Amino acid sequence: MESILLLGTSISQLPAINDSLQSGLRVGAVGNYESHLDLIENEKFTFHQIKLNDFDKIYSLARKYDAVTTIASDFTLSLLYKLHLEGINTIGLPEPASLIPILTNKKKFRERMSYAGLYTPPFEIIDGTKSNFASHINLKFPLIVKPLDSSGSKGVSKCSDIQTLDLSVAKALAFSNSEFIIVEQCIVKTNNQVCGDGVIINGKVKFFGHGRGITYDNSFIPLAEQFPYPNNMIIDETIRQVEYIAKKLKIKFMLFNVDAIPYEKGVFICELTPRLGGNYLYKAIEECYGINLFKYALHMSQNDQNEYDYTRYQAKKFVLTGMIHKSAQSRKLTENQKDIFKNLQISSLIPLEKDTAFENYELKSKTYGNMIFSSKDPLFFDFLMTFCPDNFEIDNAIF
Repeated sequence: MESILLLGTSISQLPAINDSLQSGLRVGAVGNYESHLDLIENEKFTFHQIKLNDFDKIYSLARKYDAVTTIASDFTLSLLYKLHLEGINTIGLPEPASLIPILTNKKKFRERMSYAGLYTPPFEIIDGTKSNFASHINLKFPLIVKPLDSSGSKGVSKCSDIQTLDLSVAKALAFSNSEFIIVEQCIVKTNNQVCGDGVIINGKVKFFGHGRGITYDNSFIPLAEQFPYPNNMIIDETIRQVEYIAKKLKIKFMLFNVDAIPYEKGVFICELTPRLGGNYLYKAIEECYGINLFKYALHMSQNDQNEYDYTRYQAKKFVLTGMIHKSAQSRKLTENQKDIFKNLQISSLIPLEKDTAFENYELKSKTYGNMIFSSKDPLFFDFLMTFCPDNFEIDNAIF
């Protein structure tokens, strides 16, 4: 394989583009123009400005590359599956690939979980084209409102009362490629949310790079992640349920992203998606565990999955990531705070430009990038988590 095309140009695709270039491949990325693409200075990289819903043009472009792949997006994953059905060589789809329409649709996934005897909170599907949403819901507040066909944090909100329902529905619809959303009963967490990427082979989890989502008082969606997850019992139960789902769905091979919520009766698998996660998750996992799951996918596309030695990849460092989001307030880091960061081991500072990590940036209302900190000192987390919530702000961005 000499060339590869990546579907999507979001900030979460940037690590995959760079890793493909580092592997010596000719790399293309297709989608909307994004300013962070200007940071890629490599003659083997080509940006193709084509709308991702223009399938005929995407298909014609894909035929010019040896393979096509994507990460971090359910929409581009569904597009990848469609290309697969048309005979395009794809990397990263599960086996069987027919699982894509199930695992990228929350209603279908929840129904199969219930049928298999796994816990799912009460939920209802709402048609976004109808008005008076409250009259269609028979659940008690608080509720979690999500797009029906998009995993991760985009479009997800916690709705505490009927007055905020319309706003939550509108937010979910903005990130949905259908006109439907899912409304779930809110679960009371008993511990931090589990997150991570992993590998399933013949129904067994061969590797799981697990961490925990960290939220601050003013955030519902995790703004940071810590690796590894510090509770082995919760991880064991998460793996047990993932393997149970894999057995029921007869999964032979799958790179997966999972989110699970510990609650009073166990663990609820809220997402199990057949792709690597966004927000630089696989890069944080590489820093912690030593395995690059994207390069692994490239390697496995040409080799036997059973030949890989997964036992080598155990947590070797303590890693903390932070997603940089737009904030309503602006405050620069003090010189003292800059010095603190300089003394930490920063393994990735992406995609901030050279020598200007704490200068002004024009940010959009979405994830702008991710910072990855690591240390072999177990007290590392205590220091950062004491420091971050109050002071960890970059101009117009909250970390």
